[in-house]
Amino acid sequence: MTRRNLRRRAFWVLGGVLVLSVLVCGGAVRHYWLRREDLQRLEDRLAESRRRMRSLEARLARAENDEEFIELAARRELGLLRPGEIEFRFVDDASGAPPSKKL
Repeated sequence: MTRRNLRRRAFWVLGGVLVLSVLVCGGAVRHYWLRREDLQRLEDRLAESRRRMRSLEARLARAENDEEFIELAARRELGLLRPGEIEFRFVDDASGAPPSKKL
């Protein structure tokens, strides 16, 4: 065989191996990238959940130890009053309903 024929044959063999490897591994590579994106998204959610958990733990610690915080929460969330206090509620003229609470 001539040198030209050897190069041509090597080119076709290499091309065939390349095509075969793409067909065999193409789905695996795509699957790998999809799983990598999913993993990054889940890690971001985990970090956000941990930040939220720290915030809620700080609020819990404050609720357990701070009397003023407990009183404020009782007034806002439960509508409680101290004995002898009077609550005034103002009605919105347009709808006839009390204004909504904004926390």
